[in-house]
Amino acid sequence: MKASSFRFPKKGIVAVDTETTGLEVWHGDEPFAFSFCDEEGNTACFEWPVDPWTRVVIPNQSELDAIGEFLENEKVDKVFHNAKFDVRIIENAFGITTRGGIHDTMFMAHACNSLESSYGLKELCVKYLGLDASEQDLLKKAAIRARREAKKQGWTLGGRWKVANNGEWKYEAEIPADYWMPRAVDPEDRHCALYAIADVEYTMLLRAFFKAAFEDLGVEHVYERERELWHVTYNMETRGVRIALDRVDEGIETLRAERKRNYDLVTKAGSKVVENFNLEAGAHIRKLAYNDQSRGGLGLKCTRYTEKGTPQTNVDALIPHLDNPVIEALFKFRACKKGLVDYFQKYHVLRVPDPLNESGWCLHPDFNQVGPATGRYSCRNPNLQNVANALTTRSPMPIQARTPFGPRPGYRWYCIDYSQLEVRVFADVSREPAMLQALVDGEDLHTACTNKAWGGEGNLAALRAASHALELDGTGDGSAVKELWEAFGLNATNVRKLKSAERDAIADQWLTEFDYDIVDAEKSIGKKTSRAKAKMILFAKVFGGGPNAIKDLLNCTYEEAQQFLWDYDTAFPKIVDYINELSRKARAEGCIVNRFGRRLTVNPDKAYRAVNYMVQGSAADLLKISMIRCAEYLKETGLDAHLVMTIHDELVFEFRRIHARKEVLRNLCRIMEDHQGAFGVETPVEVDNVIESWNEKKGVEL
Repeated sequence: MKASSFRFPKKGIVAVDTETTGLEVWHGDEPFAFSFCDEEGNTACFEWPVDPWTRVVIPNQSELDAIGEFLENEKVDKVFHNAKFDVRIIENAFGITTRGGIHDTMFMAHACNSLESSYGLKELCVKYLGLDASEQDLLKKAAIRARREAKKQGWTLGGRWKVANNGEWKYEAEIPADYWMPRAVDPEDRHCALYAIADVEYTMLLRAFFKAAFEDLGVEHVYERERELWHVTYNMETRGVRIALDRVDEGIETLRAERKRNYDLVTKAGSKVVENFNLEAGAHIRKLAYNDQSRGGLGLKCTRYTEKGTPQTNVDALIPHLDNPVIEALFKFRACKKGLVDYFQKYHVLRVPDPLNESGWCLHPDFNQVGPATGRYSCRNPNLQNVANALTTRSPMPIQARTPFGPRPGYRWYCIDYSQLEVRVFADVSREPAMLQALVDGEDLHTACTNKAWGGEGNLAALRAASHALELDGTGDGSAVKELWEAFGLNATNVRKLKSAERDAIADQWLTEFDYDIVDAEKSIGKKTSRAKAKMILFAKVFGGGPNAIKDLLNCTYEEAQQFLWDYDTAFPKIVDYINELSRKARAEGCIVNRFGRRLTVNPDKAYRAVNYMVQGSAADLLKISMIRCAEYLKETGLDAHLVMTIHDELVFEFRRIHARKEVLRNLCRIMEDHQGAFGVETPVEVDNVIESWNEKKGVEL
């Protein structure tokens, strides 16, 4: 149907899609085509010219007015595929606010199957509707032909910012950004219109398909919750996050200088083993690290190999040699490169003027609320959930990438974070008595688990742990426990001659002084080996890891990892039973249902992931429900207070200082802690305050 004969309905539901001059919704890209499909299958496409030099869309004003009136009609529901993109780019380009019910077939697909290989519109249509979806290929070929002519004319080609081979960001051409060109070259070309109309037809068909699937799977309530959360996410992104440009520039300058200094140091050393040494080449690093000194190498001992027997040069392989100045420089070079590419340069590319702070800048990150299979949020452009924090990261060469972020002038951030949420959920779903009791008693869960597995009188595992801490097992030279060795009359010679029973007797005597509390005993000599071990094993359990995972996490042998797991499983048999039971269920049914009724698809061949899906999925839904309820509460208060980020199990709120009342903060905490009976354990939160910079958080007592 021609656009001129299409009549926008006054009620019902209509599929909507846009074709745009690019995907950068905050950097000037605009819709140049709108397509629609109503419930009767009537379709239309409004396609407008684009200025080929400025890439500015030239809309037909009467058509734009009609589209705006339709989109703002609250009596008509609109269905999109990835609604946030279309709604955002329409609003940013033309100031049109899409009203009425907003539906998203991407959300529908995720509610039905959380493990799709792709949630792209075409891929879903091919898989579930049996359509060939060839329109995009035809349009892409037409766009390629048109771009050849455009280059001759000197038109501006579209693209995106990408990382170049030298580690710097540059603007690269991208074909989909120029889907408007075929018609610009040939006014009779219909490739884009056919493609756009097919998209809305597919969207309407997918909606019908998934609505029918909702009845069979019982997941409509999950979809409706995501729809409700959509508005919270949209508003959160709209406000954005303030970024201090001077700190970004300072970070770039510092990292570039440090990168060059370490590049020169490693390259100088590498030139002794390889002519034209390339620091980015694994083969060159391998020769530098492992060649003996007679061949110009560092002569380091390799402990990690690939399956083909090739020495590895990744972090795990080289970190034992961090005391070598060349290896240290290599780590610093890699850290600086990552800091530039993934953080500071990216901030510079993505920044936009802050509409809430006349002289400031901000970022509008893209939060995807149906990203991972568990239903957790993911984030990109930039990924604020993965911004390096030098205070908490396990990286050997941490980059403090949170420095440029902070509240706007006159505001403060309050970061409310669930305390050990996934660990608590795991204790609850597994119903492990020792863990549950520790939570009831208010103990630190990891400490309690450590003493359950490697503490207590008469526990052989405790004696092994104590013997290891005292370095009686040959793992140390005794320098770290010199005074204790002297107290027991030990030295490097007679320790090697100790029999097993003698080691056990010394370990038992030492533990007696601490009432067999291995954590306190190790703490007295500046160690926390057993607690770290218990913590890593618990997280490995949650994520479905076995001996190989433990071996890598604890940097121990496979046999040691097996022993650690045996000790842990013996102490917590309920955990083993639960993991086996849930894995069997996932293997048999292909899915599990979390504590909030979300259906999580599980690959039967990887049924061990079921526990992670249950724990992480339940924690994710608790956070999502809290986001909805917190946003509603803040709206009711009328205060100048807003949700600006969700970081894993944490919500970050921006308050105008005069509105940051303790009563309001306490209420937000209560809302987050109220899991509405989903768990048998408490889900407490902790509050931090940020006054200027995100990397300077301070605890708040309420």
